[in-house]
Order: sequence, then C-alpha cells, then structure tokens
Amino acid sequence: MVMRLNSDTVISIAGYPLVLVPYKEIHVRCYHIWMQSPDLLALTASEPLSLEEEFQNMKSWREDDTKMTFIILDRSLGENFMVGDVNLYLQPKTEEGKNVAEIEVMIAEPAARRKGLAKTALKIMMAFAVEQLKTDIFIAKVLDHNKPSIALFTTALKFEEERKVPVFGEIHYKKVVDSEVAKDLQTIREQLVIKPFANSVYSRPPCNTK
Repeated sequence: MVMRLNSDTVISIAGYPLVLVPYKEIHVRCYHIWMQSPDLLALTASEPLSLEEEFQNMKSWREDDTKMTFIILDRSLGENFMVGDVNLYLQPKTEEGKNVAEIEVMIAEPAARRKGLAKTALKIMMAFAVEQLKTDIFIAKVLDHNKPSIALFTTALKFEEERKVPVFGEIHYKKVVDSEVAKDLQTIREQLVIKPFANSVYSRPPCNTK
C-alpha cells in the first residue's frame, strides 16, 4: 500500500517554502505541460504522452503498491505553485532481506532550480520511507550525462557509485541507511509538519495552471 500511504498527506517544514503533496487529478495538466519539454523528456528518459494518457498514468500510479509520488510545491513562487516531483519505487529485497527503494526527483520549473529544493525533497522522502517502509538501501539511477543530478546525489547527498549501465547510459548510486544516516534522517523527520491534503489550500488547482 505504498502509494496510499501518502494519498492524503501534506508534508512541509515550518518556515521553509517547500511543500510535498500527493499527485492528484488537479496536478495532471501542469505535469503534462512540463513533459512536452524535449529537455525534460531527455533528462528523465521519458516518452511524450497525451493528456488522457497522463491522466491514466496518474491513476495507475495511485493504485500501484510499489510506487510513491509527491508533487513538489514552492511557496516562494505562489501559495500553491507546482515545481516538480519526487518519487520512490520499491525494489526486490536483497538476499540478506534488506528493503531497497529507488528514489528520484525532478525540478521542472526553471525558477525553482538551484534553491536546494531537490535535495530537501529527497531527504524528506528518504526520512518518510525509513519511518513508514523501513527502507534500508536507497538507489538512484542517473543518466551519465546529467551532471547536476550526479552532483546532487554524490556531493550533496553522499550516495556512492554502485555500477555503470552503459546499455542504458546510466550510473547507479547507492546509499545505505546506517546508524549515522538514520540519525540524520530522524532529525529531519522531527522537523516535518504533516497534515491532511483533503480540504487544505493545497487541494485547490495549482496556481501555475490558472
């Protein structure tokens, strides 16, 4: 029930502009506009979808027990302004029984880049996953030419290279949740403000689609 864990969850940090909200029908049109960008399609290794296909994709994600998606809002650009998304995909357990999850982030709005939002969104998602899903290992799959994402995971978040996958042009990075990482994520978890999505200001259509 991974996706349903956040189906009515708004996560924020007091005094910080980033807000995470569940991916709903009200967000699809904006997301669809983003994914018409050739640059974003290339960086996310995605294919363009019609608006109807995007709605169906959102519904399938909502019902998928192995995926979790939050839409990222930046309140400094507007009370309900969409700027990207952060995703988690459950992977098979290791032979030792460790819980593994792939994690990724996208900041689609240029005005929201280089503000630390991607790093913060990832750390919040990791803290949420460790608490709710008992995740032991995080994997990030990054295109080998995506220098900003490589720097984000290796320099900012201290992921370590696990392997290169030339056939897909990817580098896979790994972060094990050891005692030090768990302590850091617990500190983040203690700062989070978690509220219901329903009937909140964030349940209105995002302001960048009006």
